[in-house]
Amino acid sequence: MSAATTTRGRPWLKPDGRPLTSMLVTNFISLISNTLTGLAVPWFVLELTGSAAKMGLTAAATMLPSVIMLFIGGAIADRTSPRHLSVFSDVVSGVTVAMVPLLYLMDLLTFPILLALMVAGAVFDTPGYSARTKLLPQLANRAGVPIERVTSLQGVFQAVSMLFGAVLAGVLISVLGATNVLWFNAAAFALSAGAIWLMVPNLHTPREDMPSVIEDVLKGFTYVAHHPVLRPLMFGALVLNGLLAPITAVLMPYMAKIEWDSATAFGLLISGFGAGALLGSIAMGTMSDRLPRSLVLRISLVLLSFPILILAATTSLPIAWIATFLIGLGMGMVNPMLQAMMFRTTDPEMLGRVNGVIGAGSQIAVPLGVMVATPILTSLGLSWTYGLIAATLIAMAVVLMRSPMMTHIDAQSDMSSTDTDPIGATTYLTNETRPGA
Repeated sequence: MSAATTTRGRPWLKPDGRPLTSMLVTNFISLISNTLTGLAVPWFVLELTGSAAKMGLTAAATMLPSVIMLFIGGAIADRTSPRHLSVFSDVVSGVTVAMVPLLYLMDLLTFPILLALMVAGAVFDTPGYSARTKLLPQLANRAGVPIERVTSLQGVFQAVSMLFGAVLAGVLISVLGATNVLWFNAAAFALSAGAIWLMVPNLHTPREDMPSVIEDVLKGFTYVAHHPVLRPLMFGALVLNGLLAPITAVLMPYMAKIEWDSATAFGLLISGFGAGALLGSIAMGTMSDRLPRSLVLRISLVLLSFPILILAATTSLPIAWIATFLIGLGMGMVNPMLQAMMFRTTDPEMLGRVNGVIGAGSQIAVPLGVMVATPILTSLGLSWTYGLIAATLIAMAVVLMRSPMMTHIDAQSDMSSTDTDPIGATTYLTNETRPGA
């Protein structure tokens, strides 16, 4: 039965589609909650310490364990039940988040304790993310929904969470205080754990072989390292994420504080990313089969680099919002396409490991980028820091646009329209002698 046939008649509400719907809805709630936390924590650290350096240290300290656990979490997701791992991760992460406002109410919260709780939350949250990612294509297949539609919908949800969650966070921080906003995040973890436990079936098939976790991680790394599309994209994402992360984690909250002294302004800036990403994700959901993948990537690279020059040159909130909108548009166009490509070109049995390697590879530079940008911001100021990031991103965009991977991306697109078998796709992509490869 074709995907077109099975997706008629509201597949999201049919018995086989309800687990997928439950997963997507809880992910959407978690995205909004994480947006609240992503704004509340740096703002709280800035209010508590008055130090941009400690704000950057907090961001970097929570990112580093996430990167490490992406490697390990992907391997764990392939070795155990993703459903059980997701529930366990949500429960533990919810407890660590709830401890922050609880200790603050008891007047026991210090900066070192806050840092420790954020690190612990990052350690346990990441394996849950790997587990849910592994479940997603399985649930989509049961529901008869094409994976491109699922990834585009996830992109829409992520954009909406940024668009409205950021504004909501700015208002709630101003009204309730930064620590009280974290109660929403703790509640979202509890809701996610309950929904997955009750609505998502256990689809885990025990593996016949069970090598060490390190061997599993190395196998995933070897797969990605020999892949002509995933390999350059992973290293390109490493550089891009390392340069873009300081903008939202350090530069924008600092900009909102010194230029407008407003948490609401910070939320509005982040909402610009969401508005752009929403439009980009909707566009990819409706036109993904009509545009060459290489063209989408080229447009996205331009949008992810040049608008940062606007941020370097303006102190106007509306103009800064337009710049973040354009950057978000680039994010929304490229992310669903790349995620669907990963799903289609990966053996389902290895999906956790491959996703872990790609996720960690693309995120490993994030804490380093935050830590490097903080002293540059202190020494050179806001405009020069934005300018340096923009110049480096433009240079990287030129390198990627001239890369041979552009041909491979379009070749994979042509193949996937007629053959969605992940192992066959992998064989095609790794055969450098095939025409068009």
